[in-house]
Amino acid sequence: MPRVEYTATNLQNCRCSNCPVRETSACIAGKVAALGQMHTSGATAPMAAPQALQMLFCSHAVGKSECTDLNTKLACNCPGCEVWTSHNLASAYFCSHGAAA
Repeated sequence: MPRVEYTATNLQNCRCSNCPVRETSACIAGKVAALGQMHTSGATAPMAAPQALQMLFCSHAVGKSECTDLNTKLACNCPGCEVWTSHNLASAYFCSHGAAA
């Protein structure tokens, strides 16, 4: 299985932010709120620490979320995600199972 890197391009193409599993987690909502509104302005903007954004869980730098209230009975956005397809990933629910690498 290919290794997914924690890059600005992969973050931009990541669909985690619209995932029902992530959206219904109070824990993730709290972590994201604590981080505050993050704005990026091109390649010169600093990237947040991998676990801070609670996104790109398929990346080896992020992997499984620290949150334990993830409802994996909800539909996962991984299949069809540009990061998922471009890396030929076969599994899903990286937020609860861990990174692709």
